[in-house]
Amino acid sequence: MKHLSLALCVALAAIVAGCGGAKSYKITGVSADVAAGDTLRLFDYDTDEEITSIVATDSAFTFEGETEAARIAVLKKGAKRLSVFFLEPGEIALNIGEHHATGTPLNDKDKELTDQVIAMTNHYGQISDSIKALELSDDVIVAKIDSLQGVMDETFTAFNRKVFEENKDN
Repeated sequence: MKHLSLALCVALAAIVAGCGGAKSYKITGVSADVAAGDTLRLFDYDTDEEITSIVATDSAFTFEGETEAARIAVLKKGAKRLSVFFLEPGEIALNIGEHHATGTPLNDKDKELTDQVIAMTNHYGQISDSIKALELSDDVIVAKIDSLQGVMDETFTAFNRKVFEENKDN
């Protein structure tokens, strides 16, 4: 009976510890804009309320804490916005230079969607450049690019609808 009680206590302790850890976050990053002694502040995007702050020891930084729910966060050094990302439980890696965060479900999904938008935008730019390279009158070029813009608008609208439908219950 003692072994069963001890095993039950250990299991209960593991469950309680696991529940507490589920709200914990750790944010790591490196930025050329950060130096030893710089104060970095994390804000709630919607309320502009400061969540926490740290003093950097070098260009690498780490924030650790807990959050009750996922929210959009802004990392600032003074007035300069370094990053906007989803603050949620888990380990978040900020890539300041490339303007994205990874390591948690919302940040990974955001990066995936951003990469798709960038690919569509680049494709639009290539087609637009190809049209401009044709030996056509300015009026015809403007009409073709306007038509292409209409197609791109429809594509982005369909993309946004698809993303919304796939994620509205998250």
